[in-house]
Amino acid sequence: MLSGNAAGIIREAAASVAEWIDLLLLLDTGITDDTEAIVRDVIGPRLRVERIGWRNDFAWARNTALDKAAALGGDWALTIDTDERLAWPGFASIADLRTKLASDSETLTWMVADRAGTYRKERFVRLPSPLVWRERTHEALCGSTARQRSIMVEACFHEEPKAEADLRHKYIRDVEILLEETRTRPDYGRAWYYLGQSYDGLRRDEEAVEAFRRCTAVSTWAEEAAFACFKAAICLCRLGRFDAALDTCVHGLARQASMPELAWQAGYCNFHLGRYIDAIHWSEMAIAIGAIEGSNAGRDRVGLRDLAGWYEGPFDLIRFACRKLGRHRQAEEAEGKYQHAKARRLRIAFQAGELGDAPADGADTTAASPAPPAAPRKPPGPRVAVLGVYRSGSSAIAGILHHLGVAMGREFWGEYFEPRDLAEQLRGWWNEPDMNAATSAADRTAWLARWLHDLESAGPLAVGAKHPLLTLCGPDLTAAWGSDTRFIWACRPLEESIASLARCGWWPGRESEIQATLDAAAKDFFSGAIAAQHCLRIDFADTLADPATVVDRIIAHLGIAPGPGLRTRAIASVTRRATG
Repeated sequence: MLSGNAAGIIREAAASVAEWIDLLLLLDTGITDDTEAIVRDVIGPRLRVERIGWRNDFAWARNTALDKAAALGGDWALTIDTDERLAWPGFASIADLRTKLASDSETLTWMVADRAGTYRKERFVRLPSPLVWRERTHEALCGSTARQRSIMVEACFHEEPKAEADLRHKYIRDVEILLEETRTRPDYGRAWYYLGQSYDGLRRDEEAVEAFRRCTAVSTWAEEAAFACFKAAICLCRLGRFDAALDTCVHGLARQASMPELAWQAGYCNFHLGRYIDAIHWSEMAIAIGAIEGSNAGRDRVGLRDLAGWYEGPFDLIRFACRKLGRHRQAEEAEGKYQHAKARRLRIAFQAGELGDAPADGADTTAASPAPPAAPRKPPGPRVAVLGVYRSGSSAIAGILHHLGVAMGREFWGEYFEPRDLAEQLRGWWNEPDMNAATSAADRTAWLARWLHDLESAGPLAVGAKHPLLTLCGPDLTAAWGSDTRFIWACRPLEESIASLARCGWWPGRESEIQATLDAAAKDFFSGAIAAQHCLRIDFADTLADPATVVDRIIAHLGIAPGPGLRTRAIASVTRRATG
């Protein structure tokens, strides 16, 4: 693990591999904060630290890391960045991992997919390695043949989102490096592509378009050249230059035709030009080579994908174009296919470790059932929902669950550990702050079941959800997740919670009404025999006074066995919240 100052994010990275490694080699590129102490707290005596400084060259740093890992006697190097978290849904133990690594003597590097299935990274490298990292930024591991690269479907990873300031700093740093690279190697398409991507991240659209065009002009890799056209078209659309964007899409398809993203983007351009019939036809082309009703033509592409273009994107465009044309029946049909395609993408993207195979001849490509997983999966772990009024301590409890390894959603609202997609649904379902039901119980139950299935597809330790409005959905959760769903009731004296909500200033004058509605719903739900049987009540004062005991009660309630490092960070999460 290469690291500078990363005290705020490194604990989770180290904890996600702690039980799957023999040693952790921390390459110190300029640490001046508590980063090293935090990793030592998680890893203990298995930590080794090497101070290498920083040369503004990631390839050099990664090659140095491989050399030093080999010198420590390792057979395999597992690489993880400080903002990455690994999950191991297909392995029961480190013994299973060892067996997998030893299963193919020709493999020099094992690729692991991100949990959305959009790209793969070289995660394990055999030591000592003949492979070499190249490029100062957006580095690539070079020297292996296709036969020497294998895909490990039993693991996955995700990257924590970077703060806007950190992301901007990265893009500015990369632009500096890549400008120098393109000056010295003007015919190197990869450098032009990533220069365009960096400008894109900075929203310097004109410069991004030019860099992507240079990539297309000089790249000898058709996939890279075509995808650079796709990225350039997006930037041109942001500039309102839809005709130029359309021409760029056509040029990209001439470089590589098996790219539904480009046909989808061409349809988008036509839609904004008011050419709704053409928008539909381009979308139909995307569907014909996409993954739902088409040939899945790009299934062998190495990376560089926008999966929305393979799945729901073209149907999304058709439904809007049909509405513009007054074709309401076709719009409704496209709406149904859009919802199915999106759900299928979310459901199977990681189940197969990659995009699935193309449908067999004559197969029903619109069937709702997912493709069979590529490797045996553990049975689903416990399911837990945190209920309670606003300002009841539910965020602290959700934080405990998150740090214990419970999957609480894909992307959170700040430190509340509330999944964005779930929060948006709940606010629509209950007309917040009026708290009147705007959706049927059947629709809520179906959505909650799909949401659960998506999270469980990656095989986490357990799955959970938290939001105060979930308190209105107790029966829906039981119907969607099963009668053995565990519940945690976050409790705080009602008057205290009302006063705390008033201090937040969220719904001035309606605090008592909102909190009383939620409190009544919780009491009504937990008065039932099934809910009461699976309910753990946690008082807000107890969470603050004795977080270690609360963490242990939660572990016992769920029947899980997290490692000691996870328990420690769960306790610390409450302490940080209380003192922050």
